[in-house]
Amino acid sequence: MIFLLCLLTLLFLTACYASQPQPQESLKEQLLSQTMRRRRRVNLNQDMVLRTLYNQGLERSYYLYTPGSYTRDRPIPLLLAFHGGVGQGDTMAAKTGFNDLADREDFLVVYPNGINLGAAGGQWNDGRNTPEVHPEIDDVAFVRAVIEDVEKLRNVDRKRIYVTGGSNGGFFAQRLACEMANQIAAIASVSSTMAKSLESRCRPQRPIPVLMINGTEDRLVPWVGGEMTVGARGEILSVPETVAFWRKNNGCSATPKEEQLPDTEHDGTKVVSYQYSGCHQNATVMLYRIEGGGHGWPGGRIMRRANQNDFSNRDRENLVGKNSQAINASEVVWKFLQQFTLP
Repeated sequence: MIFLLCLLTLLFLTACYASQPQPQESLKEQLLSQTMRRRRRVNLNQDMVLRTLYNQGLERSYYLYTPGSYTRDRPIPLLLAFHGGVGQGDTMAAKTGFNDLADREDFLVVYPNGINLGAAGGQWNDGRNTPEVHPEIDDVAFVRAVIEDVEKLRNVDRKRIYVTGGSNGGFFAQRLACEMANQIAAIASVSSTMAKSLESRCRPQRPIPVLMINGTEDRLVPWVGGEMTVGARGEILSVPETVAFWRKNNGCSATPKEEQLPDTEHDGTKVVSYQYSGCHQNATVMLYRIEGGGHGWPGGRIMRRANQNDFSNRDRENLVGKNSQAINASEVVWKFLQQFTLP
């Protein structure tokens, strides 16, 4: 009898609590909760393992994907792919599809995890020096440690180590081009430029090939540069200024080869490529200008929202612009990077 009375009391209290109006999530809370739901839906390939190491006294981690064709007796290329702000390596893998590409093209992929921002994800110290990017953290040292750790596990072709990233990860790729040109054969950044504060102190040890993919209507990383107003904020170079920096650094010709790509998707975006050649040590600089494109990974896999409280695709487009399907950024990135080796 006592048990039944306790049970009825508990049910009554639960019903009363459920009937109370719950506080509405803030925009930031919605974004963070959506990120966590997306992470739970990521289907990690059985060959993708999570590695942990210590750097600067901090526990850091990365995901490593090994293609099925891998054998220890021959070195293969390594691609480091950096997630965007408030992201994680596993969601970067799901969005880009680099694992499938690695199986086809025979290369290793590493997806490092940025310094954690709570439960949802992390950021990279990309040179903007705002509090959100943790300027006190030496992420360049972390990347060196990751490469060293991977080389203990796999037979890495040290002349063919590449870097790519999107958004905050793309800004960080630009920084790595400035500071690790002696270890990295080439870089590709997507939906990002260069932090303004890096411009005066970027002194690569050699000319380094650079690919950029940017949308003209990116609402988070403006084509015209200036002060960012969303996310980690900070002052950035414009897309043309960043391209000009690398063109001059690499000694490329001032006039690019221009090509209008076929409009196969008819999604309201069009792509024009600009290739600057005649560069020192064949360090090509290339830009894919996505006219009408917004902030995102073009051609990337879109993980659908889990419930009616999530943002719709239209809401997302209103926030960041159109994620173009006119090209597959992962295919474009690898096609560019794999041409180059360290001298």
